[in-house]
Amino acid sequence: MNARPPIRRPFYGWVIVGASFVQLMATSAFVFYGLSIYLRVLNQRRGFSITAMSFATALFWISSGLAGLVVARLIAQVDPRYLVALGAVGSSLCIAALGRVTSLWQVFVVYALFGAFYTPTAVLVTNTLITRWFHRRRSVALSVATTGLSMGGILLTPIASHLLRSHSISSAMTRIAVMQFVGVIVIPLLLLRPWPAAMGLAPDGAAVGPVAANATGTAAVAPGIPFDQAIATLTFVAITATFAVALLGQVGAISQIVKLASERADEATAGRIVSVLAAFSVAGRLLGGAIVQRSSTRRFAFLALFFQATGLLFMSFANSRAAILAAAAVFGLGVGNVLLLHPLLLAELFGVRDYPRIYGRSQLAVSMSIAAGPLSMGWLRDHAGGYRTSYLVAFAMSIVAISLFFRFGRPSDELLRAAELSVSA
Repeated sequence: MNARPPIRRPFYGWVIVGASFVQLMATSAFVFYGLSIYLRVLNQRRGFSITAMSFATALFWISSGLAGLVVARLIAQVDPRYLVALGAVGSSLCIAALGRVTSLWQVFVVYALFGAFYTPTAVLVTNTLITRWFHRRRSVALSVATTGLSMGGILLTPIASHLLRSHSISSAMTRIAVMQFVGVIVIPLLLLRPWPAAMGLAPDGAAVGPVAANATGTAAVAPGIPFDQAIATLTFVAITATFAVALLGQVGAISQIVKLASERADEATAGRIVSVLAAFSVAGRLLGGAIVQRSSTRRFAFLALFFQATGLLFMSFANSRAAILAAAAVFGLGVGNVLLLHPLLLAELFGVRDYPRIYGRSQLAVSMSIAAGPLSMGWLRDHAGGYRTSYLVAFAMSIVAISLFFRFGRPSDELLRAAELSVSA
């Protein structure tokens, strides 16, 4: 009598991807894309200037970057679900508080706290987990998980916009806060796991013994370059500078895009533009995740930055509803992949060993740069007669990013030596 072959269960890493997808979908809908909606609403209903609200958004990103240093260290020491839960509670309370602010100092305090609590619910934690669980198919796993960022903009941000149009600001923001809390905490809290070794697995699904994990559930040995060596390389500086400049323009443009659409077209266009941007971001990211496995990462980076630059250039001159939505579509093709490339390149170049700290340090510099985006674009809008100059500056930032990446983004001699030492060790 023939024995039945053992049933092969799907790799649990894909459950991690699914949980991350849901978490990022809620966070992007009510925080990342939500920032542009809250800017417009607080400008219209509370009378705060675009420059003042842009400064509040800058505080958000500065606080987020600083919090990333703390979160990056904690990921190696505690179960990341605790960090996600803390971020879910704090960010939801901040959203609810935004519906009740009446003066600028309150806005600034809430935005600073908002940025700090946003960090453990966002890409630092999810990218770290996926980098641990996947080595060979990391680009595909990251592209699927981070597609949640765009799906949030498509499916949930319009709900937030509708609530803010049909309810008082305090009532709407309370409802949005509840959706943020439920979306971020429920599925991730149940399904996230810190390391594959904690479940007797190796990255990508190979079976290993339970002894591969230590008492905290972390892998006893993880490949990669130590933090101190990694951040001292020219490659680390170049990658960080590239995405600091690229995301300065990108996030600055996204933070103002709803206001631009309402000024140049109508409220219907303003309500639809985030969904168009997010939909094409989904298409670009899913296509990009497949392309990067079959092509040079450097060529793929050029393609992503090219679409971002082209969309920003078109947006600076778009004045009709059709032109604005078309520009948002082209911009979206680049947006998702530029966000994907930053963690992907760092994991590819420096490995898993100290990835949270390496990514956290890089993300701090990027966040500080991002903080200047909304502020500079809002200031230019108020002082340069509209958004054309703002979006031309964002376009220029993308061109600078392309130049930095292709001039300095190759693995440096220091990185190659560090990689050799890590292998020999």
